[in-house]
Amino acid sequence: MSSPRTPILIAVAVVVAVLVGWAVVAGGAGSDAPAGTEGVGPGAALSGPERAEVAGPPVQAGDAAPAADPTVVFTDPEAVARAYLVAAHSHLAPDAGRTNRRGLPYAVPGGPDGSVGVVVLDAPLPGQVSVAAVDGLALFDTSPAGDRRGYRADYRIALGPAGALGPPGPVRTRYLVLVRQADGRWLVAVDTTDPPAGEN
Repeated sequence: MSSPRTPILIAVAVVVAVLVGWAVVAGGAGSDAPAGTEGVGPGAALSGPERAEVAGPPVQAGDAAPAADPTVVFTDPEAVARAYLVAAHSHLAPDAGRTNRRGLPYAVPGGPDGSVGVVVLDAPLPGQVSVAAVDGLALFDTSPAGDRRGYRADYRIALGPAGALGPPGPVRTRYLVLVRQADGRWLVAVDTTDPPAGEN
């Protein structure tokens, strides 16, 4: 007849064996990891040092945002959307490698576009400017409470020396979401090229 303690001893032995086996596997995996790849998952394409090597230079923050255009009526969401688009997507040659923060007065503070600004990927050449002009805004969604509105914005970019711009380029499209603040102002919370679900 077995002792009443036998099942308990067997269970303890099994648990100890499992823990020892796990420690051996984990320790072996860690010891075989190439130097500098600690913390990189098995599906990672590049190690940490490799990612740093191929990464481009960090984008620098642009100049501080100027004051908002005093003629913009902030209680009109379409007026704010137009002002934001022109400010955020018109670029100067010194914007290269930096962010454009001129749209910040029209963006929700603390949001992606309300803190660092828009990353400039196509800054004009020295001596030139690129100026955005809004062709049209189309409301595609609004929240039940009426405090959020989504717009499809079509705009064009004209490039050339200041005061002698060339003809506007092809139509570009962005999608903006504006949120009404507690003080009644509308500010841009989302600025993306990705169309929302159901929007072509």
